[in-house]
Amino acid sequence: MDRHDKLGYRLGVVLTRLNNGECLSLAELSAEFNVSERTLYRDMHERLAYLHLERKGKNYYLARGALGQRSNTDLRRFTHILGINGLFPRWDDPLLTLLLGATDNNPFLIKPRPFENCAVFLSTLNALAEATQQSKTVSFTYKDKKHCDVEPYRLVSERGIWYLAGVDNHLLKSFVVSGMSGLLVSQVVFTSQSNIHARIEKADSIWYGEEHFEVLLSVSPQVAHHFRCRALYPQQEIIHTSPDGRMFVVA
Repeated sequence: MDRHDKLGYRLGVVLTRLNNGECLSLAELSAEFNVSERTLYRDMHERLAYLHLERKGKNYYLARGALGQRSNTDLRRFTHILGINGLFPRWDDPLLTLLLGATDNNPFLIKPRPFENCAVFLSTLNALAEATQQSKTVSFTYKDKKHCDVEPYRLVSERGIWYLAGVDNHLLKSFVVSGMSGLLVSQVVFTSQSNIHARIEKADSIWYGEEHFEVLLSVSPQVAHHFRCRALYPQQEIIHTSPDGRMFVVA
């Protein structure tokens, strides 16, 4: 569970309460989730911006015409977007009811993982999102080099960092969004390729254009169980376990 951010849980609760017609106070949410009002402000203005929430001071609510339009099906789709769908084998209605119920007796506690503050490059992120949706090429400076006519395919959050996955000079590459500057979105429309989308979605890491190499790890018995629980490295495979519990892993 340490791979998953409690961000998804918090947004799920907020989304459900908004859908139920509640007017949410940043101060009350801050006390309930033990996060700052600044973080909750980002929730409302960035992560849930597509809801076009109404605002009265530090209170937020859904417009009357939008009430009742978010179902458990929407919440299940939300778990896929956040990459937490594997946290439970089934996201059925009883589980969602339990997760989104009162926090004082909730049996589940999902620990957060660090992620970067995208507020400092939000305008770049939004411009890339629009260019990606409209299949328009972009140009920008990255690591003191100008990249022109890049075809943006997906914005990928990997280990808390936002990347642009795009085709540059016929090669699929990744760029750290926070490291981009001078972004320009052209009016040139490119033809999106389904095989590129599939490659991005199936990739184990964000390093599409890098040469991969195999490493052999010797894991002590004291921490071997962590490697059994889940893959800690891309393409991780346990190849041998010694009688003393020592494990050998390739990745």
